[in-house]
Amino acid sequence: MIARQEMPLRQVVINTHSPVVVGQVPDAAVVFAMPQEQAVQGAVIKGVSFRCLADTWRAKEARMPVVAKGKALAFLSPIAEPRDTRRKPGERRVVDREDMQLSLDL
Repeated sequence: MIARQEMPLRQVVINTHSPVVVGQVPDAAVVFAMPQEQAVQGAVIKGVSFRCLADTWRAKEARMPVVAKGKALAFLSPIAEPRDTRRKPGERRVVDREDMQLSLDL
């Protein structure tokens, strides 16, 4: 039997529809499950496509498909910024990304 020390926990999967939860986690940890239809031998098959945010290790090293910025923004808006003192300094969350902020030209 393998000891627990030899099998460290690598990741935790959280299934959520809450933009507040998604906005608070590190950006490289987020994977979007996008509905996808595909034609196979004349039949339409419904499935899922997993996509990550651009400019993360998942997009660069793992070459995972990237979620469209508009789809991510539509999911994340609006988010009220809660104060979290337990967060590690320098850790970038989804909500901290400049490309995930709505910009209005006034």
